Formats: sequence, structure tokens, C-alpha cells
Amino acid sequence: MLTRDGEPTMDIYMRMNADSEKDYCLAIKRDAKVKDLLNIFTQLPINLCPSYFYDTVPAGFAASMHPGYLTSVGTMLFSEYADEEKNLVNLDLEADLKDVVHEGQLVVPVWQFHTSRYIRFVTILLGWLYLDLPQHITPTPGIAPSMLFVNTVQRMFPILRDREGTTDPFDTNIWRWGFFAMHCFKIIVIYLFFRVGVFNPKSLNIFKTRHKVTNLTKDDLLSLGWTAIRRLPADDWHNTYREYLIAKHGDVLKAHKAGDLERNMGVYLDAGEGFDGLRERDPSKRKVDSKFLNKDGKFIVSDAYTRTVFEPMAEALQKRELSDEQLLARLHDYRRFGFLNGPQKLVELYEHVAAKHGF
Repeated sequence: MLTRDGEPTMDIYMRMNADSEKDYCLAIKRDAKVKDLLNIFTQLPINLCPSYFYDTVPAGFAASMHPGYLTSVGTMLFSEYADEEKNLVNLDLEADLKDVVHEGQLVVPVWQFHTSRYIRFVTILLGWLYLDLPQHITPTPGIAPSMLFVNTVQRMFPILRDREGTTDPFDTNIWRWGFFAMHCFKIIVIYLFFRVGVFNPKSLNIFKTRHKVTNLTKDDLLSLGWTAIRRLPADDWHNTYREYLIAKHGDVLKAHKAGDLERNMGVYLDAGEGFDGLRERDPSKRKVDSKFLNKDGKFIVSDAYTRTVFEPMAEALQKRELSDEQLLARLHDYRRFGFLNGPQKLVELYEHVAAKHGF
């Protein structure tokens, strides 16, 4: 469909950081192998694994067969549950990508938990917690980092020392336990920041990371297939399409009177529909009619469907009536959500599917 350097490419999506809001579009050459996707993780300077406690390079890849979400204009989006194990089919790293992944399908990296890194990290936090145990109960008094820091500051600034004959109000068991409780809270927050990926460095070793390439050129990113474009989740699609309808009618009231805002904007597909239809390897069962339905009357993603979704984009590229900037904006939107006003045959497809789902 699209080309780069004269070679045809295919758009696929990959869920980065195990986050359903980070389904990035990749424009991969059609003759690439599955293992070529590993280059993204070895060459990009950002960490794309779920958290610091996982290997930064995936052990492999899986194709998501979750049925997906069909929008009211006939484009497909991904569910937040698309990366659940029951929805995944592992891919052979040596296989040709085009033979095992359909255009527009979601690919999920298979992450390995880094057990030794996790144990080292937790050990350091527990050791830090032990050092700040209240002095009246610790087996090794006098080595608390906070106490050593205070003593050092008081030696540097004698005015901060307790005057002779007075009692430091902070030198009480209540204060010690209160300080330790705050220290426990701090340790928990640090752990959670790393565990859920809020802070997600590739490595804490600055000597290991400072020589990594960070200034990739545009050509470098293109060779990796990196577009930096995220596929919209269903909720974000609702907001985007709602804004489009309001702009189309002029204001909210007119859009409301037209009944557009009350219509269902999409439907989650069931087993055997959408991308789940790709599980079926029997060509006769995957064959679709002019309405993109198989012999059981279910909509499944097919080459015919994919070509139809691409038609508005292909038409814009062929007519060349738009400027380069406008074409790039159109391509950006196509990769984010498809389109807002597509071919009538796709709208009819949605109406058929929605009716079967009771909408």
C-alpha cells in the first residue's frame, strides 16, 4: 500500500510498555522478518518494556487475536484487553512478517521478568530501611544515614547543636517512630514508581548508558519503521468523533437535534469476528463476500476490508490535490484512527454488525 525507498511497507501496531494507550504504528517493509522488530528495542534510546524490572529487549512477539472494536465509520481499534494471554498467538522470529501478521494488526512484545534485577533493587531498599530503624531498637545503632547527616551538619554549624541542659524535642521515641513511618512511606513510593513504570530507565548504571546513541536521524527512525503515532483507544475515539460531529453541525445543539450525538459510535466484537477471524487458517472459512462477511455472516478482517479502509488515503495520494503538509496530516490521522467520514460500504458494514449486537 505505502512505500519507502521504492519498497512496499505494511502498517502494524505494537503495544509498548504494556500500555493500551501506547499502541504505536510501525511502517515495516513487507519483506521484513519478525526478528527485525527487535531492532526497535536495541536502537531506540527510550525504554519500551513495562517497567524497570523487565528485560529491555523482548524475548519474542505475539500477534493479538482479540476481536477488536469496530467504529461507526467502519475502522478497527484495539481493546485494552488485546494483550491478555488468551488473545495472543506467538510468532516465529524467523517467519516473514507479512505471512503471520495482517496489515493493521496489533503485535505484542513478550517480556521476560528480570528476577535478579528485582532482587537487587528490593534488597537495596530493605537495606536502606534497616539503616534507618529507630536507634533504640536497631541492632547496629549509630549508622543511620539520616542521623549521620544531622550530626555532620551540626558539626559544621555549631549553632544548630542542642544547648547544654536542654532536650532535643525530636530525640523522643514518638518522633523516631514517626520519622521511620515516613521513611517506610518513602520506600513504598519509590518501589511503586519503579514497579508500575512511572520511572522506567533502561539502566541505573550511568556508565552503561552514557555511550548509547541518543541522536537518531530521521532516516534511522524510518529504517526502524518508527512513526511515533499512537492508535487511539476507543474512549479517545469517542471524544475525537464527537468533536468532529459538533464541528460538522456548527454547535452542540445542532448536532444533538440531528441525533448524531445519541448514536452508538462503535461496538466491541465477539469471538470469531474482527481480528479473531485471523485464527482460522482454512481459506474457505476466511473468504468474505462484498460486505466483508464470511459464510457464517460474521465480519472478519480481510485483505478486501483492509484495501477498502485504505481507499480514502490512496485516493488522496493519487489525486495530489493536497499539499505535502496536508497529506502528512491525513496520513497521521489514518494511522491514528482511520478516518472520520469513510466509504459508505464500511458504514453499512458497521450498521450490519451493530444490528447483530443489538444496537
